[in-house]
Amino acid sequence: MIEDEKIKPVVDKIYSMEQAVKAHQRVETEQR
Repeated sequence: MIEDEKIKPVVDKIYSMEQAVKAHQRVETEQR
């Protein structure tokens, strides 16, 4: 689907490995 450009992923924030816990918390609480 991505190759067919039917889905375009959006990256709105990048976390370092040191921030992995914070990144998971953001996903779990849907703070997007």
